Amino acid sequence: MTHKKFRLRVVPTEPQDEHETYIVAPPTIDPEEVFKSSKKGQTDPTPGRIVTTMSTDNLLLNGYRAMRHGMPLQVLMDCAYSMTTDGLATLLIGVYAPDQVFHVVSYSILNHEDKIGHDIAIRATKKAVETTVAKYQNGLV
Repeated sequence: MTHKKFRLRVVPTEPQDEHETYIVAPPTIDPEEVFKSSKKGQTDPTPGRIVTTMSTDNLLLNGYRAMRHGMPLQVLMDCAYSMTTDGLATLLIGVYAPDQVFHVVSYSILNHEDKIGHDIAIRATKKAVETTVAKYQNGLV
């Protein structure tokens, strides 16, 4: 049996162009929930809450483009656990366009699929969309 070798890549925090993936919000680690466990007297070795959001400028602009057609914005989210090898959830956030096509806006990696994790990811995505739209509208690019 052969094992695949994975090459680790550092994801930048500033993109070189509109198609490069970058971290739009620094990883959020909630220290209040670290090492909490549901069983009395036992500690869980995994951190309580980890959330990080990644995207590209082009994908972030999908959120802006979806609002330009005069229809109400429809934000769609879904978590998948098969995308990572360590059991973390990949939260896909996107918008639904008038032509009935789904457009990705961002990806988030989180270890708890709950309201708090979703809120952190959505707020980071919203802030990143606003920052990216302002950057392109003000001619900074």
